[in-house]
Amino acid sequence: MLRDTQPRFFGKACVPCLLSATLAAHSFAGPIAPDFTDAGAFHTANPGLSTAGFEGFAIPDGLSPFPESDLSESGATFFGDTHVISSTYLGALPDMPFSSGPYINSGSQYLIPDTPFGVFEIDLGGSRTAFGVDIGALFLGTTDLEIIIGFDNGDSYTLTPSAAFEFVGFAFDVGNPISIVDIEITGPPAEGLNFVGIDDICFGTAAVEAVGACCNDAAGACTDDVTQPVCEGAGDRYGGDESTCATIDPPCVGPTGACCDDALGICTDGETQAACEGAGARYGGDGSACVTIDPPCLGPTVPDPDPIPTVTPIGMLMLSVTLLAGLVLMSRRRQSV
Repeated sequence: MLRDTQPRFFGKACVPCLLSATLAAHSFAGPIAPDFTDAGAFHTANPGLSTAGFEGFAIPDGLSPFPESDLSESGATFFGDTHVISSTYLGALPDMPFSSGPYINSGSQYLIPDTPFGVFEIDLGGSRTAFGVDIGALFLGTTDLEIIIGFDNGDSYTLTPSAAFEFVGFAFDVGNPISIVDIEITGPPAEGLNFVGIDDICFGTAAVEAVGACCNDAAGACTDDVTQPVCEGAGDRYGGDESTCATIDPPCVGPTGACCDDALGICTDGETQAACEGAGARYGGDGSACVTIDPPCLGPTVPDPDPIPTVTPIGMLMLSVTLLAGLVLMSRRRQSV
């Protein structure tokens, strides 16, 4: 871990290697808490991960040194001068608090830095969304110790070591993955020689279930980023992987029907009630169509023109007499002239 903004790698000067291009640029924002403290649950939730357990790297019942960046396993590279130490070797050391049960997993081998309070870095070989590790302290002093796990995405976790190794697992969002892990133990030097030890590192890219738009057609409500099983399990319509509410086809608009503008006699099918009535028009009901809307969408009523007057028989007789009298009168006038 880089503290006080000074590049300190493994208790010595910064070396011109990958570390200078990675850890020196980190800014650990933290803190975060583990997503898992049970290794079985971690593997169930993140199947198919790679594991580095360091088995067979140490000589039997002993320890083996690995100079800077010489140790790799399962695609991970461990930077810094380190040792792989066997549990039986630890158990045989005299006057050590880890010389009995709590720290010793029979047959296990652990990775430790080569110096007390040492730091090492793990390059996971690419972007990862899952990381887990068995981790603990091999120490003489017992107070004010902390193990710090820092990730290159800015997250960090601080662990107060107990009397045994413990598992911590982390799941990261696909938009915020990790590729580098930095581990160190801190504490008062006067308390003794303090080493951090790790075993069974698990890492990988967890499978990400596809998501898309989910439409409740009955309500016209749409939700983005929903998995198909969850959407269809609720009786809704899944728009397809990577679909969005803005692109789902057909659109998620709810029930539609005929919409009539009675002022103009114009009818439109497939309109929502809210859109139709919002425009001041008449909604014909869910599922209605312009050909069936009731009352029909006819526009304003045009009044009939004034009817031609009709003549009764009596009226016709009077009209005939009048016309005849007029003709007689006109004839007499002509004769008198």
